[in-house]
Amino acid sequence: MESSGSAETTGEHTSGDSPPQTDCGSDLLRSDTFSPNEVYLIGTLSEGACYLDAIAHWSTPSDAVVGLGCYFNEQSAVVRPTDGRMLYTDIFGPKMREFHCDDCPWVPGSAYPDAPFLNDIVLNACEPDTSVLQFLAAPDGSHMYHCNGGLTWYAPDGTIAYESAYGSLRHLGVDSLGLTDTHVVGFATQTATEIVGLPSEAPLTIRAAADGGFFLVVGTDDAAELWHVDPEGAAASLGSYGDLPMGYHDAFGTKLDGCGGLYQFAYGPAAFEDVIVRRHIGRPTEIIYTEAGDPVVKIHISGLLTGP
Repeated sequence: MESSGSAETTGEHTSGDSPPQTDCGSDLLRSDTFSPNEVYLIGTLSEGACYLDAIAHWSTPSDAVVGLGCYFNEQSAVVRPTDGRMLYTDIFGPKMREFHCDDCPWVPGSAYPDAPFLNDIVLNACEPDTSVLQFLAAPDGSHMYHCNGGLTWYAPDGTIAYESAYGSLRHLGVDSLGLTDTHVVGFATQTATEIVGLPSEAPLTIRAAADGGFFLVVGTDDAAELWHVDPEGAAASLGSYGDLPMGYHDAFGTKLDGCGGLYQFAYGPAAFEDVIVRRHIGRPTEIIYTEAGDPVVKIHISGLLTGP
């Protein structure tokens, strides 16, 4: 790839670097397809039981979708925007799969499905079976993957898509663009543009922007700032997220929804009081889910699910 050199940034906000304005926070889950703009809880029906994982929208945590194996990697899961299917890998596993539920919704008291992997379509696999597959999904429904932490990324058909000349990929965007720690790369044009103005610390989470750029949350889990990197590599801060509510602490599991809302797990003042918070720029933080009401889907080694 050819590098176009450093971009310039003024720090001024334009309409292109604002978070997307779509309807977020109201998609109630009843099936095995998801809205890529929403954020969902990947939790459990019984804390401590890895074989009882379940998914729910945070607003209706007693409506559960199930059919996930014990080695399901909730950190890998992402919603494919073109059809709402969840893509995921196993922990330390060689396969990438497309989720199809076994019970939608799950009826409390019913048996958890046996062999839940069997109806989940395998999209790509690494050889040998001891390999570890990792992938990134793009807003257009495509994806790239690599095996065993390698720097060579492959398209779904197995052809080489990117060989990490400017660092390993962190995220895929629209218009065949990708993000590394230092560059915005164009796969179709075989070019790369250096990122200028972005803080050096690793982002907590990244989301593709409609303009071809990327939204990044930078800082600490308790003090987070939203940044935008445009397709030419210019970085600009969009503001800081509000603090956690008084008495709540140790935020983790960061995800952005399609409207710029920041979702995290946090611990409450009472013992074993796990919550999900939604943080905003310029508005107070909300507690949008709590285990205090004993919901069906609970938090334990959990993740948050959304689109790329």
